[in-house]
Amino acid sequence: MDARFSGQNIVFNLFRQINQRFEQPVAQECIKLIINEMGGLRITIPSWKALHRQDRDLKIRNLFNGTNTQKLALRFELSETQIRRIVNKA
Repeated sequence: MDARFSGQNIVFNLFRQINQRFEQPVAQECIKLIINEMGGLRITIPSWKALHRQDRDLKIRNLFNGTNTQKLALRFELSETQIRRIVNKA
């Protein structure tokens, strides 16, 4: 793994950016909050693509009425098979 993308370097860069963008007391409170809530955890941050897909799939499940697979496929530019897979994952 490239050293620039190690978990520790990413966190240090994030904290540095917080310190640069916000006034010192606010920056320190933000950093303390992150550490208190998540310190010691290993987390995965989803990509924008994954977040978009999750949001899209939720919309599809909410709109699905049992008979509108074809309409949803057209609306979301997916195949009917993909729509059925998304609905069945719920």
